[in-house]
Amino acid sequence: MGTLKWKKGMGPLDLSSLTDLIEDFEGNIQPESEPYFKATKLADGV
Repeated sequence: MGTLKWKKGMGPLDLSSLTDLIEDFEGNIQPESEPYFKATKLADGV
């Protein structure tokens, strides 16, 4: 990760919304409040 460059007079960042995020094995990120499931089609009609 690169270094952050703050600008003069810039206020603090609110990163609290990032604490409720989950990442799956494919790198997709979503909030914990949304249901998560993976489905794989095994055969037609199943």
